[in-house]
Parts: sequence; C-alpha cells; structure tokens
Amino acid sequence: MKNWMKNPKGESNYLFNWMDEDGHYCGFNNEWAPTMAKARAKAKKRESKSKWLIYDVLDKKGNVVKDGGKEWFKGMYINPKSFKRATYETSSEMDRIANMITC
Repeated sequence: MKNWMKNPKGESNYLFNWMDEDGHYCGFNNEWAPTMAKARAKAKKRESKSKWLIYDVLDKKGNVVKDGGKEWFKGMYINPKSFKRATYETSSEMDRIANMITC
C-alpha cells in the first residue's frame, strides 16, 4: 500500500513535466487536485503559449532608447502522460532535484 500525499481538503498531489513546442522537456511541477483529470485541467490553465515577444531597450533611467526587436518564446505545455500521483518519498525526491538545479 502506497502512502499517497493528501492535503487537508483530501486532494492528492500530482507531479508532472513541462515540455516546449518541440516536445523537449523543460521543467517539472506539481498540482493539488481531487483527481488526475482535474489536476491536468488546472495545470493546463498555467500553460504559456508560444509567441513572439517584442521588447525595448531602456537606458539607466528607464526610458526607451530604441526598439529592441522580437524574440520567439517557445512556451511551456504540460505533458499529460507524465502525471503521476505523488507519495511523500517521490515528492521529497522532486524537491531535492529542484533544490539541486536552482542553487
């Protein structure tokens, strides 16, 4: 019997991966929800779509000095097949990995 993570609302913690528009993995996250389908739906709302980002170049006072140009942002999309319900052990491992790659 697995020791699934639950919050006071009775929701489970679901771990999942993010991918870019080319299908390359670019991160991971988690979502609390009562079911996997609801976790996927909540995470889907947090996706950032691919788009062109237009930016300006600013001087030290914050004034626009020239048009900086455009840059393609690949976006981040959930990988629905990667959703797994978390145990305390798997969640702790993911936290450890996150700390290693961000410190």
